[in-house]
Amino acid sequence: MKKHLESLLRGVIAWTIGSVCVVADEPPVRTGVQIPAIVGDYTLIYKPQPDVYSGQDTQNYKNGETYTHWQTNDHTYIKGPDMDGSGDRWHCFGITRPDKAENDGVHEGEGTCFHALAPIGKLATAMRPQVWIDQPKLDVSGCGWAPHCIKIGEAFSLISSTNGRAESIDLFDWRDKGKLKVKGENTRDPDVLFWNGTYYLTRCSNRSVSLVTSVDFVNWTDPVNIFTAPQESWNCESPTLVERHGVFYLFWCLWDSAGSGEQLEALYDGHDPSTYDYRTFVYASDTPMDFHDRDPVAQLAAHAPEIIQDEEDRYFISSADYPQRGINLARLVWIPRKPSS
Repeated sequence: MKKHLESLLRGVIAWTIGSVCVVADEPPVRTGVQIPAIVGDYTLIYKPQPDVYSGQDTQNYKNGETYTHWQTNDHTYIKGPDMDGSGDRWHCFGITRPDKAENDGVHEGEGTCFHALAPIGKLATAMRPQVWIDQPKLDVSGCGWAPHCIKIGEAFSLISSTNGRAESIDLFDWRDKGKLKVKGENTRDPDVLFWNGTYYLTRCSNRSVSLVTSVDFVNWTDPVNIFTAPQESWNCESPTLVERHGVFYLFWCLWDSAGSGEQLEALYDGHDPSTYDYRTFVYASDTPMDFHDRDPVAQLAAHAPEIIQDEEDRYFISSADYPQRGINLARLVWIPRKPSS
């Protein structure tokens, strides 16, 4: 297991399971559980540029001051209009904050949302170094706290850990739409899967991941605990739910309050794996309602993972501040699991 983990953390070039060796392309569609695997290296597609801090004054960061280095965290992708309405581009929104002072509490200065704009075209062609361009930061409906973007009808919605909801027609101009009427205490890091006519909203809270559902994005069911981390000190962060060929996959990122992240390698100046842990676990189930009492099917190297399916049904995984400062993107493939003997 240790050797396997070290291989993942160096960046997976190819995985071999049984007689199947995956180098670049997706395997043929097969039934049953498949193993998600990162192929090749991450590409740093977006690095925040120096900008003026527009948030509230904190101990280390002051409104109106310009800061050179900015840190990203939970983020979200969606494809939508270009600035002038012509063509389509991929957009990425997410947590950002100045990153200048040591020991600033990791989250100090958060509250605004970055908006990065890809070149016109498909996601695969936009997976090039630092070609995603900064747009003006957003401060609406709490979208600076782990936003998730989804298109509902003709409009885009941006929801956040505060249950705030903003709405836009073009992904540039946003209006506050109040709060989602969802139950659940101390929940955060929302993610929405739309499947079979139903919205599945996952959120995390300490050791657990909960789920609420809705058919209209207005009326929501009561929360159901769908997963609890196996160790007392393990906290689930950034949960993402994916459906593939009738199997559901729950991705979540670890933060260990016992401090095991301190043993991970720091990859650049200012990188703190004890708080920006890059251990992501993947669980599989035949229902989105229950991921308890089972082993993970994979462990991947990613912080605040996002799973994106592009125009040609290829999959990608996105990681914040791992392995480089900013937003990193890599190909994700699915390998059929070897049947147990």
